[in-house]
Amino acid sequence: MKRIVDIDFDNQWMRVEPGVINLEISKRLASRGYYYAPDPSSQQVCTIGGNVAENSGGAHCLKYGFTTNHVLGATLVLADGEVVELGGAVADPLGYDLRGALVGSEGTLGVVVEVTCASCAAPRPPHVLRDLPVDRRGRQRRCR
Repeated sequence: MKRIVDIDFDNQWMRVEPGVINLEISKRLASRGYYYAPDPSSQQVCTIGGNVAENSGGAHCLKYGFTTNHVLGATLVLADGEVVELGGAVADPLGYDLRGALVGSEGTLGVVVEVTCASCAAPRPPHVLRDLPVDRRGRQRRCR
């Protein structure tokens, strides 16, 4: 229950098991210029399953939203043993938002055994002032 099952960089989603550490996902995605936006302050030790159960968030959530905004789908086991799949690798499936009800339910609706999450493109670094066509004293620079 601690595996990253699949990553689709072209469509910006991944399937993970609930025991995967939050920061491990971002580390795995970083090599291709992506990251997982929900970043609780405990991201070095918290798991995706816990994030889904509590609808965890962090500093990036002000801009990108909480865990519920990044969970595309989930596979869970209900109390009677039935395995149910909610959502999938699409952003907004038809019908009721059962994923929204699941995320933050603290495990009362079922035990999550797999989560499909959205990944975000890493932000570009800001432009540097050295690219301006004038120097520090306001003199025009030559084009190179």
